[in-house]
Amino acid sequence: MKKISRRDFLAASGMMAGAAMLPGGVASAADKKKDDRVVLSGKAGPTLRFRADGKFKILQLTDTHYISSKPELSDPMIDDIRRYIEIEKPDLIIHTGDIIYTDYDIPSFEKILKPIAEAGIPFFITWGNHDHDFSPEMQKRVEKEPMNEGFPVPGIPGLSNFALPILPSAGGNKPAAMVYSFDSLDVAANSYKFDPQFSAERPEIPGSAWITREQIHWYEAVSEQTTRENGGVPVPSYSFFHIALPEFSEAYDYRWTRIIGEHYESSGRAQLNSGLYVSMLDHKDMVGVFCGHDHDINMIMDYKHGIKLVYGQVTGRSGAYCHLPESYGCRVIELTEGEREFDTWIRLYNGDTEYRVNSGKMVTDTHSGR
Repeated sequence: MKKISRRDFLAASGMMAGAAMLPGGVASAADKKKDDRVVLSGKAGPTLRFRADGKFKILQLTDTHYISSKPELSDPMIDDIRRYIEIEKPDLIIHTGDIIYTDYDIPSFEKILKPIAEAGIPFFITWGNHDHDFSPEMQKRVEKEPMNEGFPVPGIPGLSNFALPILPSAGGNKPAAMVYSFDSLDVAANSYKFDPQFSAERPEIPGSAWITREQIHWYEAVSEQTTRENGGVPVPSYSFFHIALPEFSEAYDYRWTRIIGEHYESSGRAQLNSGLYVSMLDHKDMVGVFCGHDHDINMIMDYKHGIKLVYGQVTGRSGAYCHLPESYGCRVIELTEGEREFDTWIRLYNGDTEYRVNSGKMVTDTHSGR
């Protein structure tokens, strides 16, 4: 079977076509024509496809917080990243933000980017709150890498909003799964840089920002499009961003949530609930939601509505606080073609693994670290 590049796939299916756009990057229902497609990504990257055995493995790095002024603290993490990639052999590498520790630290960013880009594996970065002071410069730099998948959809707040189809193992160009990246922005007071209305409407709210209505409208349009083109059946989907949704805290506090993993701090979640989780429930496609930001939490939670809420494992060494008993590492997520579930585990810096979980068979009710 001849392989088709994702660029050819998007072009053939019309997803790169220019459509009349609302501010959220979504075609107006009144202006939308039969052949119009919602924009999934600002540009096509390498093709993502399930392997011949029906598996697709994602390596999630998060909160590396490299400190260029103290390389002796951060350099061991570079070797860690190379080792995680070598051991796990992922099909996609995702960094869910906070690459650096201080503002405008380009040398630190280059240090983290190097082992990821040199691996020759498709990757993308969804920016964290520590990155946003110079994320436009970093985004331009990342886009020069041939294996980069992250090209932002224009017209909506943030620089890491895009949707990536994972194609079937047997060939063809109809997505077998979807991976979404959302930009969870900065602290609320600084998010005017991405949406002028943001801080003007809510200047009094401290703490983490939230995913905006424009971003949610874009997700809804992509989800509805992929469902429609899949014969009305929602395509199994997975989303990644930096800052947790409010539902992550609600799930932890809910008595009957099944939890596996550790919780040693309060979540620095979004301060307002903009409705993304409810939209995901309504669209019936989302299987798992993955975030970073909270270094002392690595839980996977089976909340009452069925979408798995999952924290990464902090990757940063001494540059990032971490009080988890087993310390630094990464999260691995393995998808199975045709299934609405996934396997996941944490790979630690010393090579060990912990908390191996099949999302469809979560039977352990463990509230560790309460």
